Amino acid sequence: MRKFILLFCLLLSSTFVSASDEDDLKQIRSLIKNDLSEAKSLALTLKEKLKTSAEGESYFRTNYLLGYIYKEEGDFGKAIIYYLESIRLAENSSADLTEDLISLYNRCAIIYRQFKAYDLATEYYTKGIALAHKIGDQQMINLLNFNLAGVYIDNELYEEALNSLNQNLTLAKKLNYKVDDHYNRIASVYLKLEDYEKALTYYSLLEDVTSNENYEMLGYLYHNMALAYEGLGEDRNHTENLYRKSIELKKQHDNNTILFSSYFDLGRFMLESGRVAESIEYFDLAIEIIDNKTSIPSEIDVYKLKANALFELERYNDAKFFEDAYAAKLNQYLELQENIQDSDKKYNMDLITKRYFDEVAKQERIASILFYSKLISGSLLALLLFTIGLNWYQKVKMRKGIVRELMALKVID
Repeated sequence: MRKFILLFCLLLSSTFVSASDEDDLKQIRSLIKNDLSEAKSLALTLKEKLKTSAEGESYFRTNYLLGYIYKEEGDFGKAIIYYLESIRLAENSSADLTEDLISLYNRCAIIYRQFKAYDLATEYYTKGIALAHKIGDQQMINLLNFNLAGVYIDNELYEEALNSLNQNLTLAKKLNYKVDDHYNRIASVYLKLEDYEKALTYYSLLEDVTSNENYEMLGYLYHNMALAYEGLGEDRNHTENLYRKSIELKKQHDNNTILFSSYFDLGRFMLESGRVAESIEYFDLAIEIIDNKTSIPSEIDVYKLKANALFELERYNDAKFFEDAYAAKLNQYLELQENIQDSDKKYNMDLITKRYFDEVAKQERIASILFYSKLISGSLLALLLFTIGLNWYQKVKMRKGIVRELMALKVID
């Protein structure tokens, strides 16, 4: 009886967060804001202390916090491992950690998407959505569906993205949530699909719900509307006015880099309209923004387009200079991509996740062996031998059945 009471007390203490553990957890959360290194050190110390009760809620929360800390430090490999361990602990906990689980599924999926592990991202968003539906958490259903649509867009699965976004838009309206992000994302998908009429429909809806003081959003909005009108090939004056309007609005924002796309596209629009000299003015404004930084291909193209404009004006030496600048920027970009690929290899999320689950399976096998070894030393030896014998017989029987099937299919001799 005394042993039973002692065992019950141990189980109880492992399920709930003790006062001292809660103080440590609060201190870790506080340190995260100002000193990640100290927060990590304290969390690792607490994790070591709680190892003996490794199924308790304190242990779960410590792993969760470590996942967050490593993510903030940019060590995504360790972050995903601690998040996955937190999920395993939450799924097996006697405490109700459903809301934490949903949040963890979302956090894992975000990292998987960042490193292009799209199947895993989809899997974890889907798990989160199912669990959010189970408890009726409409806010998380809305967020996770929106994020899942982003994965579909990255994969160029535009129809799936639109289905997800439209369902979510209906939910957002029902709950009186903001819908501007939904309108913007749906419109951008239609723009990618070159369905310019539908893109403009949703951009118009976005315009209706966007504040006049939101200069950045309105700047992007009018820029994208200009792209859609340009795609339709109608009313070139209106298209140009929208580009100019986007520039004026973006100028109201502190970050001048957001002006690049409008300068670039207005310059390209003028070059294609035969207004070569005017196009160079806007190419120069775009180049001024990106000249001293490593650029992505869509930005690097501005050097090529300016070279083409100068060539049309028969300024051949100047054209050659910008052709060379284009080539140099492109080489710089390719070198950067090699470094990024090396980083992606370091964080091969599919492999890291597989190794985690392999390790979990290994630890479960070890725990099972230890359990049976303790059982052997007790009075239940006969029962154990019977169990092992029955288990062995079933496995042999199953294996023989599999072997016969494989032989019939000529998979093995």
